[in-house]
Amino acid sequence: MLIAPLLLRINDLPAHALLVHLTVVLVPAVALGAIAYLVPAWRSWLRWPLLVGAAIGFVSIWASYLSGENFKESVSFFQGNEQIEKHEEYADVFRIVGSVFTLALVVVTGWLHQRSPRVRLGAAGVVALLAVVTLVYTVLTGEAGAKAVYPPESFSDAAATPAQ
Repeated sequence: MLIAPLLLRINDLPAHALLVHLTVVLVPAVALGAIAYLVPAWRSWLRWPLLVGAAIGFVSIWASYLSGENFKESVSFFQGNEQIEKHEEYADVFRIVGSVFTLALVVVTGWLHQRSPRVRLGAAGVVALLAVVTLVYTVLTGEAGAKAVYPPESFSDAAATPAQ
């Protein structure tokens, strides 16, 4: 897979390891904000931060996904790694769910913001449900990736060693 050089390395580090941090912080923050958008009194205040956050979140989801694909293909340790496969399966769902969520949030905060209260509440409710699913897949994807790189058994020495 040919990917833009920006997605391969940043400051000579694998871009994926850096980009996922943006995704796992920003996307859940935006998802929680989208749930808060259900409160009518908060909608005007949340509108622009959510609109900008959703746009950046969409880009970060895809940048993380594409850089992860490249990272997996370029490191032999990841080939045939069961935990990486699990992480990749979750990432496949997360990129779709997260993309639908962020795009729906852009529509709701951008276009539906001035519609009737009933339409706004219904649309915000759908986005809030997508936000919950996105939160779940953010956690599942991130946890599977972390366990692939830092298996729990690798910390057994640290737990057995007394603190000094």
